[in-house]
Amino acid sequence: MTIDKNYELIARGVDVQDAQIIKHKLDNGDLVKGFWGTAPTGKPHIGYLLPCIKLMEFVAAGVETCVYFADTYAFLINHDVSAERVGYRTRYYQFLLSAILDSLGVPKSKVSFVTESERFTYDPAFISKEHQLCVLVSQDAIRACGNEIDETNALSPMMCPGRQALAEAFLGVHFQLGGEDQRGMFNFANTFLPQLGFDKAAHLINPLLPALSGAKMSSSKAASSKIEFLDTADDVTSKILTCHFDEENVDSNGLLAIAKMVIFPFTRIANSTGKPWEFSCELADGRNKEYISYEELVRDLKEGTVGAKCIKVAVASTLNRLLEPIRQAFASSKEWQEIADLAYPS
Repeated sequence: MTIDKNYELIARGVDVQDAQIIKHKLDNGDLVKGFWGTAPTGKPHIGYLLPCIKLMEFVAAGVETCVYFADTYAFLINHDVSAERVGYRTRYYQFLLSAILDSLGVPKSKVSFVTESERFTYDPAFISKEHQLCVLVSQDAIRACGNEIDETNALSPMMCPGRQALAEAFLGVHFQLGGEDQRGMFNFANTFLPQLGFDKAAHLINPLLPALSGAKMSSSKAASSKIEFLDTADDVTSKILTCHFDEENVDSNGLLAIAKMVIFPFTRIANSTGKPWEFSCELADGRNKEYISYEELVRDLKEGTVGAKCIKVAVASTLNRLLEPIRQAFASSKEWQEIADLAYPS
C-alpha cells in the first residue's frame, strides 16, 4: 500500500492536528504508532463504534495500534466511585472492546491493550514527570481543558489532563485518537509536553455520535435515547422504530447519523478487506436497493424514493447484525457476566 493511501486511511473522517508528524514518519518508512484511550466510567454505548472503526483503518494502514484503559484517570474523574468498582469496570471494558474488535473483524494480534495502573501509575519515572508538570501548570490551564474539569471543586479531576498528556509520551506514540470533547486535552498536551522535553504527538479528532434524539449520546441520558452494545435485538429495533426522524433536517437526525458515521464507514472498510457487507433498504416501489454511500441515501430520502420507516428497518437490521456477535460473546462468558454485575450493579 502506498504512503498516500496509508495516510488517507489514518486521516479519513477525522480532523488531524499536526498532520506533518504522521506524514514525516510515513515518508521515512518508519513504523507509525497510535493509540485511543478510554476511561472506564459509564457503561459504553454504540458511540464507541466510531473509534473502533478508526482502529480498523489504523490496522489496515500498518499502524502499531493500542487501546489504553485509563483506569486511574477514571477513578480520579469519577471520585464518587470506589477504586474497586473502577477495577471491575476496567475488566468490563476490556471484555467489551475485545468483543467489539472481534465483531468488526480486527485481529487481536494487531491491537494491544494497555491498562494505565499496570503500566504507569506507580512507575517512578512517570510520577516524577507528573510532579514536574504540576509545577509548570496553573489551575486555570487545567480548567481550560473542559471535560468535567472546568467547574470542579475537587482536586482529583484536575490531575487528569496531565495523566492523559503523559500517556502520549510514555506510550511512545506519534498520534492519539479522541473525540471532539478532547480538544482541550489535546491543546494541553501540545502546550506542556514540549516543556517537559517530550516531542509533540499528532491528534486525530473524530466526531461524536449523537443520540437518537439528535443530542449527544451519553451514558447519563435516558435509555431510550441511546443504544447499548448488550441491548437485545428487539430493544434495538424498538428504539430505532420509535425514535424521532426529521426528514427536513438530516444534519440533526440521530438515526441518519448512525448510518453516516457507523454503518457506511464499516461497510466500506469491510468490503475493502474482502469481507462482504452491505446496507440495503426497501424502496417506496417495493424494490430493494443496496446503498454504497450516505449521500445517495439522503438524496433518495429527499426525492421520496425511500421512506423514513424503511430506513429505520434497514438501520435496525444492519446494526443488530453487527451487535449480535458481541451479545453472543457476553452470553457465553460467565466471567464477563459476573464482572458486569459488579461493575454496574442494578
